[in-house]
Amino acid sequence: MSDAAIVFDQVHKRFGDFTALAGFSERVGKNEVIVLCGPSGSGKSTLVRTVNRLETLQGGRVLVHGQDVAERTVNVDVLRRGIGFVFQQYNLFPHLSAIDNVAIGLRRLLGQQKDSAADQALALLARVGLKEKAHRRPSGLSGGEQQRVAIARALAMKPAILLFDEPTSALDPQMAGEVRSIISSLADDDMTIMCVTHDMGLAASMADRVWFLEGGALVESAAPGDFVRSENPRVRNFLSKILPH
Repeated sequence: MSDAAIVFDQVHKRFGDFTALAGFSERVGKNEVIVLCGPSGSGKSTLVRTVNRLETLQGGRVLVHGQDVAERTVNVDVLRRGIGFVFQQYNLFPHLSAIDNVAIGLRRLLGQQKDSAADQALALLARVGLKEKAHRRPSGLSGGEQQRVAIARALAMKPAILLFDEPTSALDPQMAGEVRSIISSLADDDMTIMCVTHDMGLAASMADRVWFLEGGALVESAAPGDFVRSENPRVRNFLSKILPH
C-alpha cells in the first residue's frame, strides 16, 4: 500500500435499511485519476465523501496516505485541508465576491495576509478563466462560472487529493464543456483525483481508470477505452442509457 494515496478496505455504509456501500475494497494510486460511474444509489457519492470524513462508516477503513481517517488522533480540519472537494451545487458564499470566495480559506485556515491571499486567489481565477469577473458575487455568475470558482477555491489549499461529486450534472451542455475542460487540465497537475460523473467525455479525457459501482460494490474497473467496450451486461445496460446509440 506504500504507493497508494487512498485505500478502501471493506468499507460498509448504511442509511437506515439502505446499504450504500457493501464491503467496498479498492485503492487509488498516488496521482491517479479515477472516474466513478454507475446508476443512482450505487454508492458513488457516498464513497468519495468517506475520504474526508463527510460520511462515517459502519465497518471497514479508509486510509489516506496510510492514515486511517477515522482514528481519534486524526485532526479532521488538517485532513480536509489536504483534500479539495468540489460539490455539484458549488456551495459558494453568496455574500462574497468570487475572489473572496477563493481567498477566504487562505486567510482563515492558513493565516495569510489579505493582499497575499487576494493575489493568489486572482491567479487561480485567471487559471479557470475568470480573472475579469473576480469581483462579481455568485448571483452575477453563470452556473459554469460558479463551478469554476468552486474549483479555484478547492485548488487554493494546494491539495494532494481532489474530489469531484458530479461537477457538470447541473450545467447545460455549453457550461458543462467549459468546466470539463478545466477539470481535464487538472489531471496533469500531480494530484490524486476522484470524480463522480456520468460524463464519459470527461472520463475519456482525464481518467486512468473508470470504476463502475452498483449496489455499493465495485462491478468493473478499467481504462476508459476498455470500459466503453465492456462485455459486462450491467455495464452495457448502463452505457446504453447514457451514451448515443
